[in-house]
Amino acid sequence: MSTSHTTCEAVESENFYDLIIVGAGPHALAVAARLYEETPSSLYTDVEHQRLHWLRRYSSVPCRACAPPRVLVLDRLGGWMTQWDRQFKAYDIKHLRSPMFFHPDPRDLDSLVAYAETEGRQAELVEINGVVGKELSKHCRKCRQKSKGKTAITRRQSLGVAVNERSRQDYFTPSTRLFRDFCDDVISRYRLENLVQQGAVTEVQYGHVYIKSEDHLSHDAFTLTVEQTGQTVRFGSRALVLATGAGAIPSIPDVLTPTPKRSKTTKHMQHESNAPLPQHEGYCHSSALVTRPFPQNVRTLAIIGGGLTSAQIVNLALKHGVKKVFLLCRSHLKVKPFDVDLDWLGKYQNVQKMAFWQEDDPEARVKQIRGARNGGSITPPYHKILKEHVKRGKLEMLTETQIKAAAWDPEQKRWQLELTSKCALPNHSGNMSLQVDYIVSATGSTMSIEALPFLQNLQASHPVDVVCGFPHITDDLQWNEKVPLFVVGGYAALQLGPGAFNLAGSREAAERIANRLNVLWKESVLAGASADAGYRSAMEELVVGNRYAAFAEDIIV
Repeated sequence: MSTSHTTCEAVESENFYDLIIVGAGPHALAVAARLYEETPSSLYTDVEHQRLHWLRRYSSVPCRACAPPRVLVLDRLGGWMTQWDRQFKAYDIKHLRSPMFFHPDPRDLDSLVAYAETEGRQAELVEINGVVGKELSKHCRKCRQKSKGKTAITRRQSLGVAVNERSRQDYFTPSTRLFRDFCDDVISRYRLENLVQQGAVTEVQYGHVYIKSEDHLSHDAFTLTVEQTGQTVRFGSRALVLATGAGAIPSIPDVLTPTPKRSKTTKHMQHESNAPLPQHEGYCHSSALVTRPFPQNVRTLAIIGGGLTSAQIVNLALKHGVKKVFLLCRSHLKVKPFDVDLDWLGKYQNVQKMAFWQEDDPEARVKQIRGARNGGSITPPYHKILKEHVKRGKLEMLTETQIKAAAWDPEQKRWQLELTSKCALPNHSGNMSLQVDYIVSATGSTMSIEALPFLQNLQASHPVDVVCGFPHITDDLQWNEKVPLFVVGGYAALQLGPGAFNLAGSREAAERIANRLNVLWKESVLAGASADAGYRSAMEELVVGNRYAAFAEDIIV
């Protein structure tokens, strides 16, 4: 691995930070909040929280060994969760798909439940049906174990339900507004409002950085080239967190693209913040609907994809006056409450995670991730909505169907689609032709860390192995042991598992990164001042010792 530093970049002292987070979504919020939380739920129980609160109140020993870090959050839209807000508004999403324990608050796993109860907004919670069940009796389990010809399903059911009745309160979905207000509460509680600046990162380098006004040379630091309001600004940081997500690289079917989309130039254009979203006359990617109005004067619409976004766009299109919608799915329509199997969320999740973490082969881990997610899926409530549209004759679902050829007629403003299907449909079988006015490709995004243009120089100087688009990073989600670049979201899936793509992995990723940054901080890599030598021993004595020992001097024997 190349570690040579051939240039020395100069950065203004006010633009040099201990940590820069690229992106301002929920994963970035989880990392930022965890950095400022002294007693996270992953380390302390409720009793320990109470005890540490007492210690902070009555102890003269300070609660932090050193000053808080200088943190900057760079986001191309310039606000916490702005892209999140745009997507939910554009797709008219009323409720999240995630359960109540998926959130960015590091203090308490049940804090979203507590927030809803405190604010009196329990009515905004919708129960996730078919998840929580009653435990099987001992007699029923024995009968199933003795039954002949048991299948894998019956053997699995003999263990009992994946989620106990006592966890029912966790398996509700919050409304979009409730979750957003909760995130605002987290931002306010940790005073994170002023951390975000608008800016699009165009290049990242790691090496020597000269800090102006301080006449100081930092040997190991990042230099970020950022486009801000028409001008180029250079920032520096000792550590970097990449929380951009994968949505910047849309995946578009080859049959719709007039030119090859896999070229380096096209990838670069797709990721540039000022570049147009992938769209063409007569079609667009679902991500383009976030920043542009829904297509007008469309009577017939084809939607490609079988995930939740495709179902949301079906509903959205009919609200905008589309007369007929065709949903084209290359496989059968999968219906499940979450985008991962319930075994990864319920009481048996440790079994799945143990098997995942014990696997050393990254390609085998990718197979486990894909198996747990099993492609796109929709929730039971949206499946019910789709069936209502089918009953009304507004929607036709063509499953196990693919587009062989697509031709756009610029004069008629219509598409001629040649389809092939593996299953016999009520009105169609085998090959068929279809004419539509517009196509929306709800085919997700491409996971490829190598396709991010602003990381090209860093990958050239400090390369890492890439498996199926995922970087093979450390267990601490660090680029490597020498480069303090951390990755969250889907790009951390090789270490976190299938939950890394959504809110499930945000708190776990934040915990790993915070622990690693804490180690680097104490080694004086990230902070200019070292920790007080007596701080740790004093705190350990207070925490491990008797909480009532402080009153011992007042006792008269």
